Amino acid sequence: MFDCHFHLDEISVSLVGLLESQDAAGVKKTALIAPMCPDVKHNTFMKVAGPILRRAIAARGRAIPAAARAVYQSLVKKSGMVDIGGSLYRIRAQPDNDRVMRAVAERPDRFVGWIFVNPAGPADPEHEIRRCAKRPGMIGVKVHPYWHNYSIQKLFKTAAVCRELSLPMLIHLGADENGDFAALADRFPDVTMIFAHAGLPYIRQVCALAGRRPNVYVDLSCSEYVDYRIAKIALALAGPEKCLFGSDGPYFHHEKGRFNYAYFADFLNSLGLSSTDRERVAYDNFEKIIEKRAAKRKADLSLVPEKPKAAPERKAKPGEGKHAAAAKPKARPKPAARKSGPAVLKAASEPVAKDAPAEAKAPVPVEEKPAAVAIEGKVAAPKKKAAVKKGGKKKAPPAAEAPEPAAA
Repeated sequence: MFDCHFHLDEISVSLVGLLESQDAAGVKKTALIAPMCPDVKHNTFMKVAGPILRRAIAARGRAIPAAARAVYQSLVKKSGMVDIGGSLYRIRAQPDNDRVMRAVAERPDRFVGWIFVNPAGPADPEHEIRRCAKRPGMIGVKVHPYWHNYSIQKLFKTAAVCRELSLPMLIHLGADENGDFAALADRFPDVTMIFAHAGLPYIRQVCALAGRRPNVYVDLSCSEYVDYRIAKIALALAGPEKCLFGSDGPYFHHEKGRFNYAYFADFLNSLGLSSTDRERVAYDNFEKIIEKRAAKRKADLSLVPEKPKAAPERKAKPGEGKHAAAAKPKARPKPAARKSGPAVLKAASEPVAKDAPAEAKAPVPVEEKPAAVAIEGKVAAPKKKAAVKKGGKKKAPPAAEAPEPAAA
């Protein structure tokens, strides 16, 4: 089995106790969620009132479910408290994702993790998602518009980040504007959405939507929310391929630091599923969601072009400053090849004309310039550097031929 919904409340069940509980019941993996209200107690009032409320919510028609949803929503107080079975518990505005990430890092073979965010809380949801999604094994985003008490529209930015990063969402709906599941599903048809507790408090409507939309699923977690009757409604409307096994542990089924997974295994067996459908609900459906996310993420990353590698920095030579090392040396023009042959010898043997320009009579050693240019109707010969003999004496260059006088 693969439990898609378990709160890492170590006051109730330690990490070691959870691993032992998994082994005892044959649970291969568990998806961990940071707790909102640690150490929630089960009491007699919940045992009596819980079944009445959940059956009213799942009833046919409009009046009874609407009245039941009003009671359901009233259990969350504006003070940040929640009434669970007549006892008030303080709700954590920002559950601790770091503890979940550490647990996943300790046993990546047994745990994956949900990133818990609160659009109405103190931490920026987008920053928290991006921070945690970099860690291996963090497979999606958990949101709770019911207990954190915000409208579904506040989830639009969070859902947009999930779409960008190919992350599924696990959603516990509230009522009225806090439970407008259709607006969220319509706006983000390409984001995988798992509605917790069979879509509570809109069980029939959400399960019917899951049966129609490829990206919508429901989990069957929490015995206080999902009993045999509600599970059968979910299976009939959504189909076994869209239902996921979950426990909502460790609440209501823990004792002496251990969690009773055997209860949920027996519950799953009681639903009368074929072996194929049982395997889908117990393991395959959730595993495929995670694998799909991993494959899509890998494909997205493969489309990102690699950044060009920076050129290695040139090491400075002795005597160079740090700026000289970084600067690229300027290329000097290569001197033209010195001419040789009969033409040059002929020019050297002929006397210099008396009326030749001064440049031709006494060439000055300067940097070589391109071909000759016309100056006032005359042609100036290109200047050449004087050759230097061994011993330091300069050798006069061969005299250039005197240009013919211009026609009068």
